[in-house]
Amino acid sequence: MDNPLRNRRIVITGVLVHWEREQCERMLERLGARTTGTVSGRTTLVIVGDGPGAKLEKAREKGVATMTEMEFIEQVLEPAYLLWKAQN
Repeated sequence: MDNPLRNRRIVITGVLVHWEREQCERMLERLGARTTGTVSGRTTLVIVGDGPGAKLEKAREKGVATMTEMEFIEQVLEPAYLLWKAQN
């Protein structure tokens, strides 16, 4: 099974409840994703925390997939981490 975060471009918007933004970005990058601060045509996912702003609007305009912080943790991050841990 391939790493679901490999080569993904992820943007975080809003305030995360479960961790610091920098901590989240480091973990995402360690699992193979690339984090950026702006939504572009290359963005594959926007993680939406509390109080999202213009980044969420831009993601919707561009048709970029969005997930809440909890959806992301449960559906993407936990499985990716388990896969990464098994491989390392």
